[in-house]
Amino acid sequence: MLEVKSVDVFYGDLQVLWGISLKVEKGEIVALIGPNGAGKSTLCKTIIGLLRPRRGSISFMGKRIDNLATPEIVRLGVSIVPEGRRLFANMTVRENLELGAYASEARKNVKDNLEWVFSIFPILKERQNQLAGSLSGGQQQMLAIARALMSRPKFLILDEPSLGLAPKIVLTVYDVVKKLREEGVTILLVEQYAGQALRSSDKAYILEQGRVVGWGPSDNLLKDERVRKAYLGEE
Repeated sequence: MLEVKSVDVFYGDLQVLWGISLKVEKGEIVALIGPNGAGKSTLCKTIIGLLRPRRGSISFMGKRIDNLATPEIVRLGVSIVPEGRRLFANMTVRENLELGAYASEARKNVKDNLEWVFSIFPILKERQNQLAGSLSGGQQQMLAIARALMSRPKFLILDEPSLGLAPKIVLTVYDVVKKLREEGVTILLVEQYAGQALRSSDKAYILEQGRVVGWGPSDNLLKDERVRKAYLGEE
């Protein structure tokens, strides 16, 4: 469904990604793990069209997208939940959700899409008239995911979904990730904290200092001594 091939990305004259290649098949949950500053968010921005690769290509469902603007990429079926949620705190839950349906096709189906996201996140239906800024951290993360779903994406990028959340809430968010896969959404899961991401994904790529330094089935990486020591805090 998504193929990133030999991508180099620069900020001005400073290169930040070197020869990044990865594949995500339809129906998969693929984790992208690595330390803070490894380039994970930069890669997300490049996939969604906010940054342009200087070399290499990005294809979605067989179509080159690395030369497209972000709204065109969203219309093709790609959506992102950005790191830090980026909600409009002084707008209601429902207003934030409606902003997620800005693509023309999604605007035609706002009512149906609202019912769909409310079926996944019943708490948001209860709180739809509440200001987004008054929600708990976990509820805000659910709202950020729900807003991204309002465009009915085929492919969802989750950038650091567990950031700043209590462990119990992280488990709730990951239950939602698994449910989304059951709903037919393919997922790229970007995480600094690797344990839950590896336990919840089919395969994973390890990014360090702007380069892919390892990849494989998540079960195998969970058993890898180097991965356990570097990313799971185990000796």
